[in-house]
Amino acid sequence: MIAWETRSSGLGAEARLEAAPRVLPNLDFAAGERRSPLLMITSMLLITGSWIVLAGLLIGLGAATWRLCGASTPVHLSSAFFVGWAVWIGILQLLHFWIPMSEAAVSALLIALGGMGSIWSRRPLSARLGAALREHSLILFGLAVFALWLSNRSLGPLLAVDAGLYHLSSIQWASDYPLVTGLGNLHGRLAFNSAAFLWLSSLDSWPAMFRSFNVALGPLLLAAIARMALRTKAWSSGTEAPQATRVFHAALLLPLLYAAAVMHVSSTNPDWIVLILGGVLASELADLMGLDTDANPSGNFLAIAALCAAGITVKLSFAALGGAVLAIATVQVLRLHSEHQRNALRDLLPGILLVLLLLIPWSLRSFEMSGYPAYPSTLFAVDVPWRVPEARVESELRWIRSWARAPGQSPDHVMGNADWIVPWFKDRLRSSDSVALLLFPLALSAWGILWLGLRRTTVSSLKPLLIGPFAFAVLVWFAVAPDPRFLGSSLWACAAGLLAAMPRRGTAGDGSDLGRMIARGGAALCTLGFLAFVGYMGSRVGGAYIRPGPSDGRYPVQRVQTEEFRTRSGLILNIPRKGDRCWEAPLPCTPFATPRLRLQIDGRLDSGFELEPLEASGRGAGA
Repeated sequence: MIAWETRSSGLGAEARLEAAPRVLPNLDFAAGERRSPLLMITSMLLITGSWIVLAGLLIGLGAATWRLCGASTPVHLSSAFFVGWAVWIGILQLLHFWIPMSEAAVSALLIALGGMGSIWSRRPLSARLGAALREHSLILFGLAVFALWLSNRSLGPLLAVDAGLYHLSSIQWASDYPLVTGLGNLHGRLAFNSAAFLWLSSLDSWPAMFRSFNVALGPLLLAAIARMALRTKAWSSGTEAPQATRVFHAALLLPLLYAAAVMHVSSTNPDWIVLILGGVLASELADLMGLDTDANPSGNFLAIAALCAAGITVKLSFAALGGAVLAIATVQVLRLHSEHQRNALRDLLPGILLVLLLLIPWSLRSFEMSGYPAYPSTLFAVDVPWRVPEARVESELRWIRSWARAPGQSPDHVMGNADWIVPWFKDRLRSSDSVALLLFPLALSAWGILWLGLRRTTVSSLKPLLIGPFAFAVLVWFAVAPDPRFLGSSLWACAAGLLAAMPRRGTAGDGSDLGRMIARGGAALCTLGFLAFVGYMGSRVGGAYIRPGPSDGRYPVQRVQTEEFRTRSGLILNIPRKGDRCWEAPLPCTPFATPRLRLQIDGRLDSGFELEPLEASGRGAGA
């Protein structure tokens, strides 16, 4: 019997290949076997219905944003969806300064804004939807079936270890209180300031029988998969650029299928939102760079800006990719309008304003929670009473970076040397996420580089400025924190760009038929191997379908026992008796018993946390 192992890194859990059975430890999938099949079907339909409602509202919000910026409705409904989601994330960040996310007014506002946007843009949206139904009816039917299967996948239990470490606590704080000052003093990871937790906590206020982690990722994943599938639909002969864009989007579809198969759809993990956003960002940038000659290169800078800024608010590590793509996109728009600079400004300004709408509140939130405008970076620190001690922040950052290189080892043994590289690479061969997000796209990229290096002719479909930002993000990732979960879609985007430049029939100077067969055959074999791997892992993680859980169709979240710890100020903290995970323990919960911790106003958790000043003899000691 092969045993499954999960590894607690303080950063998440990875499925390991030496062990992949259907049943994970401490999670009784079989407990739902006594449940009626009707309950499972009802649950799937309810979740699918909630996804349709959310998608409609966000598309309406995105289309209204597009029209407010003086442009027509975007060519792709998925572009409107992601712009709407980014705008909603920006609104949630602003609202949370004053109200908790559990307020009914939050849901009412989304319904009002999305509904009015849908009504305002009903004609162009109806035209887009009607055209899609006429031209892609078979693919849309397949997507509908896939959505039902995905809704079943979303019924599964919450598997991410980081959910217990700080995800659920962050969601609880956002649901129950407005933005809490100095929250990082309670637990440093609570100041990570991911907008994904606001999205999750806002969905917990909806009247539904499911938790937000059952619903939140589904619309994003479906929108991205639908976009890639529709752009991949036709493999018939045609001009070079459309064929290139089909190959490009087919490759971007692969990591999304992996995320769906191994049950990352039922998750609180921002890493998978970043993966989705990165894939869609690559698609939008490909349109802007003219990979598809039928695309409108100047019409999607708003979507690129929205995705770049939203990705940064979800996870700071997205900043390298987001900043690079935004710079390339800006240069491209200026180049397209080199003779009419006023038109360039007209295209750029709405996107720049949207970036500011997202990043300024995000930075203010980070400052409010930690005293740093981009926590856990210590740059531009402000000397305020609630600032997390710099020594703590630097220690947090060192542990994140060292654990990504050699889990479980002290930063003192890992940082500042290269001894971790060989063990790190060997360990990648045993990790499911590593194989899917690192090794397969690395193999495809290497094959593409080798083939293109052997060719003597210029490849017109190879867009260095398209691949460049993603290659830069991969280099930054390896230098900073090389955990494959932090890669997102960057390496897959590189592989997609190189595969799109493979020789095709009818391409001038493409070499012999044998050369084409070798190039395409090698890429096809690697792709089929990846799909087989996805099927294998999906069958092992939960099986072909998920039965209803033991609690009214749901799987309960893990619980921990806590004990009280009283600080010198009289503040009572809930400390886990074992381990460092609070899961859904009563607030305030933290694994750190800090005697100096106190509330800014006694008896009010919403007033914020700070540390008592050190004694004169101990001042300057970071703790």
